[in-house]
Amino acid sequence: MRRLIVFFAVTAAISVSGQNRAKVNNSVEWFGTSSAVKLTPQFGIYLDGQYRFAQGLESMQHQFRIAPEFYVNNKLTISPFGFVYVWNYLYGNQPTTYKNNEQRFYQELKYKHSIKRFTLTHRFRTEERFIQTHTKADPQQTPPEPSIDNGYNENVQFRIRYRVWANYALNNEKLDPKTWYIPALVEGFMSWGKHNSYESKIDQLRFYTGIGYQINKAGNIQIGPFYQYLIKANGVQQENNLGWYCQLNYNFDFTKKKPEPAK
Repeated sequence: MRRLIVFFAVTAAISVSGQNRAKVNNSVEWFGTSSAVKLTPQFGIYLDGQYRFAQGLESMQHQFRIAPEFYVNNKLTISPFGFVYVWNYLYGNQPTTYKNNEQRFYQELKYKHSIKRFTLTHRFRTEERFIQTHTKADPQQTPPEPSIDNGYNENVQFRIRYRVWANYALNNEKLDPKTWYIPALVEGFMSWGKHNSYESKIDQLRFYTGIGYQINKAGNIQIGPFYQYLIKANGVQQENNLGWYCQLNYNFDFTKKKPEPAK
């Protein structure tokens, strides 16, 4: 875990060295909810919502995600396809010209294992992004709003991302119900595609840690400080965002057998 964080930190430092970018700092407040709905021992549905704000609860980005999951075993999960709808807003100290919502398709592998009190989840994801584009604006409007919208047919982006998430159990040997734990994650992104002048380089890093509580076998909640390093697709703008992230997870298992009524 420590070596991976050092690797991403060094890679980010190398990628930004010698670059004269317009850099801004934003405070961020991110909230997330997720549920893994297990329908059979081999199959389920994953649902996720992200509610992201900046500069004191100013809307930054909201997401809704849905994907089928295939459980190869108790460690490996595969999502051969998934869908995300993304609402992007004008926010912060370096806003874009237009709101540009996005439809996204993705593929994912997740591998989960334990080392003593650590529970680690590795996630590798590939994404195909169809980002809304605009070709004409009314200059009399402030801020300018698009008068012609090309929809989702022009700006196509591709991205790969890798994340490792570690939870360290504090008052128990593992993440049993009523366990306090320390969560930590590091994630790196690399993008390429049309209108991306900073392609094939690490353009985003995320770091997070905090405190969490395993409520029961199905649910947990956690909160802590969060940092996002983001280089825009134009390659000349950069955000260094620092704030808080709060996550609520609650899973549903419909494969459990109901107890038979007493005769």
